[in-house]
Parts: sequence; C-alpha cells; structure tokens
Amino acid sequence: MRTRLTHLGVVGLLLILGAGVASAEVMRWQVGGEMREAIVYAPAASRGGGGVPLVLSFHGYGDNMQNFQHTKVHVAWPDAIVVYFQGLETRGGLPGWQVERGGGDPDLKLVDVALASLREMYNVDDDRIYATGFSNGGMFAYLLWAERPGGGSPPPSLGAARAAEAPFSRGRGARSGGALFGSGSRD
Repeated sequence: MRTRLTHLGVVGLLLILGAGVASAEVMRWQVGGEMREAIVYAPAASRGGGGVPLVLSFHGYGDNMQNFQHTKVHVAWPDAIVVYFQGLETRGGLPGWQVERGGGDPDLKLVDVALASLREMYNVDDDRIYATGFSNGGMFAYLLWAERPGGGSPPPSLGAARAAEAPFSRGRGARSGGALFGSGSRD
C-alpha cells in the first residue's frame, strides 16, 4: 500500500512539473533552396492574448540544435517562445553560422523567413525579440544585431566570442539599446 502511494505521488509530481513546460516542435522553412529547421518551444499562451517574448538561439560551430536545446533557455524562461536553430554545413563539413555579410546571406535570410512565420503562428511581442548564441553562434547573433535593426528594440546578445571581432565594433551597425557580452579567458 505504501509503495503504491509513493508511486502515485511521484507520478502526480511529474505531471504537475511537466504541465508548465512548453512542448517542442521542429519547424522547417525553405530558404534559398535549402531546407532549414529549428526546434521551437512555445508556451500555450503564445497563440492568443498578449504578446510573448521571442528568443532566437544559435549553437556554436560543430554543434547542433538537438544538443544546444540542453542549454535550457526554454526552461529558464518558460513564458517565452524559444527557437533553437540548426546551422548549415560550413568549413570542414561542420554546422555553423555566417559571421559576415556575403555569400547570399543564408543565415540572415533564415531569420527573416523564420521570424515572419513565427509572427503568423504566435503572438510575438516585437519589442521583446532577443538573440543569443555560443561561440560562432554568438558571432552570428552580433551580425544579426548589426544587420537587422528594425522590428522593435535591438536584440541583446550573449555570445562567447570576442566582441572586438563583431561587425558593430568595426563601425557598422551602430545601435542604441543594451547588449550583454560574455567571454572567458579561454574562449
């Protein structure tokens, strides 16, 4: 009897804890002849009511969206729509992101297409769109910040990359608004 009550209690606790977590959905977009994808976590409230924050998240070079979702931004901010994008194969055949304009701007175009699609599906608050990334993904978040100034406040970026190499540090994309940069001595 005691074992049954314990099992019932554990199952009930798991149901309660799982109720507030957004479900994951893989979304795909055709961009410049390539099928691009991302894992999207969206709270139930994002389809109606007031605007919901949007976080665009970019993995580092050689990583992937499946692994990068374990940074758990969606758990830390369950009221936000969090999108973990998948990069294209780059040098060495590993996935990554563009860090400068050019080459057809495949990743900038991905964000443009994905953002339009997300705005159609969800009630995105244009004043609370953020970008974050690690290493090469952080550098892309900087590029995105410099090259896509419209559509609400500038997206703060946390990226483990040297800000001195970012596009806006070379006189391009000067923006008002806040940014958070993180880097360690071994980055």
